[in-house]
Amino acid sequence: MKKTFDIIVIGAGSGGLNVAGFMNRIGLRVLLIDKEDRSIGGDCLNYGCVPSKALLHTARLIREGRESSRFGLSVSGTIDVKKAMEYVSGKQEHIREHENAEYFRALGMTVVLGKATFVDYQTVEVAGTKYRGKKIVIATGSRPRTLNLPGIESINVFTNENIFSLDVLPNRMVVVGAGPIGIELGQALSAFGTKVTVVGSGLLEKEDPEMVAVLREQLEKDGMEFLLGYKPTEVKDGNLLVANEAGETQSIPTDALLISIGRELNVEGLQLDTAGIQTNGRGGIVADEYLQTTNKNILVCGDVAGGHMFTHAAELHASLIIRNFFSPLKKKLNTDAMSWVTYTNPEIATFGLEEKTLKHRGMQYEVLSQSFSNDDRAIVDEYKEGKMKLFVSQKGKVLGGTMVAQNAGELTQELMLAQANGMKMQDFMKKVYPYPTATRINRSIVLQYMSRKLTESSMKFLRTLFRLEISGTVIVLLLTIVFVSAFLLSRDSVSKSDANIVFIEKAQSQAFANHAPYADYSPEAYAFSLRAGRTVLFFAATTWCSSCVELDKEIRERLSEIPLDVTILKVDFDKDHEMKIRHKVTLQTTLILLDENGQEMKRFIGTDFDQMIHTIE
Repeated sequence: MKKTFDIIVIGAGSGGLNVAGFMNRIGLRVLLIDKEDRSIGGDCLNYGCVPSKALLHTARLIREGRESSRFGLSVSGTIDVKKAMEYVSGKQEHIREHENAEYFRALGMTVVLGKATFVDYQTVEVAGTKYRGKKIVIATGSRPRTLNLPGIESINVFTNENIFSLDVLPNRMVVVGAGPIGIELGQALSAFGTKVTVVGSGLLEKEDPEMVAVLREQLEKDGMEFLLGYKPTEVKDGNLLVANEAGETQSIPTDALLISIGRELNVEGLQLDTAGIQTNGRGGIVADEYLQTTNKNILVCGDVAGGHMFTHAAELHASLIIRNFFSPLKKKLNTDAMSWVTYTNPEIATFGLEEKTLKHRGMQYEVLSQSFSNDDRAIVDEYKEGKMKLFVSQKGKVLGGTMVAQNAGELTQELMLAQANGMKMQDFMKKVYPYPTATRINRSIVLQYMSRKLTESSMKFLRTLFRLEISGTVIVLLLTIVFVSAFLLSRDSVSKSDANIVFIEKAQSQAFANHAPYADYSPEAYAFSLRAGRTVLFFAATTWCSSCVELDKEIRERLSEIPLDVTILKVDFDKDHEMKIRHKVTLQTTLILLDENGQEMKRFIGTDFDQMIHTIE
């Protein structure tokens, strides 16, 4: 007899635990499946984030100890790598106290250990017992890709899954693969005293090259060597043989290999086709933007969904899945606010939209770069080689950025928050940054942005105000007199109405973005007042450009031809059409003539602006 649940979660990693935890908390019947108790917590706890960061913490302390002689303390000795790994495993066990089968059973979940296999569209089997779920989430994660080379069996081979059981430190090690995992672990082992050589196509190829250059300089100072553009071909007589595309070969003496060449999805043995789940040619699961598989009652979460393979990406997936379970309006996966950190020393933190994405989308943006060289805290703490880059929209919104620095992952948190919430650069000025906190580097780049907006004309105006010692009250009074005078003059000259106003409502930005001459034209609104043949312009906009001046001039000239007995003219631009300005407006336009009481007199719709004006006249 089948046991029935509201939801079945296969895989107790970060994503699976988030889904199972919430559904259990609201009182639904939850079945959590993982292959064994020691697998609960997923790759992050067992082989990834937790042990690697514990190892990096140990390596940092060792490195600082070696450098302490500069401050009057001499430290010497050799590294007991077994002791270091005991520290790592101790931190894992501490976290396992609240990530194990009995813990989750005590919370009310049903936890089954064993390998799950689909037997139909809504049923899985574990150790001969069948379980039926209304919804099923596959969160089985991934594992390190293996490397098959002639002679590789003659040497010690490690991945991130077995490196933390190391009890004897190798004198020499080659890291195959120059991605985040390989570089993090390579730097840690280098700090322990191992001579580390990195072989790969390129160093951290997904990161900004400027940030990578800063990191590489530090890694080389630490003693690491790089052989980029090469691939391993054979292990022979204690040497790794490598070759590049030109056929050039090199031989690297080594005692061990650390393989870090990517990940493979854990989907084998699930019998996905039995559940109506399609796979792609790369061994992945076909899923849509809602994380639904081709069986709409089965979803994917975490690494197995493809894309960003991070713990926090799995958390994002889990949040989306939970939301869509209870919302009639389904939300698509959006990774525009995705962020990640490579936990080397210095760290590289990246968040939001990358520059290649901004270019691909055709977005207009400004690039701000900031060095740490003159930052007081960076000078004191000795990380003045740091650098950051920020991408800002024309309206001043934070779009994304990257940073290389000590604790870059922490320093960029407020920038990540700003990007995710559409904040503008000037919003940071509301915050008082205590001196000399490390986050004042963010204040520096904001001030750089604000200084760019201080034009020569505005500075001249401010100098004039200062030298004349005109108070704020006087300025307000002068402006009031000017506007009141203009208003009274206009009232005297109006023939039939107190307000002959022309509103040209916003032409949505996409229409102009598609037309190069007006790519930077993004008005919020225009308001024109027709006063007895004179046109007084009241303008509210976020940007201004020379092409906009010509546009305004043309529109004002054409509208000024309309007789003043027309009280109000309203012009609406159709958002689905492209605006092209030559000698006339060719965008589909609606002209509505209203009488003095605001009632519609007549409506004109067309794309020939001149003809419409002629018709009105």
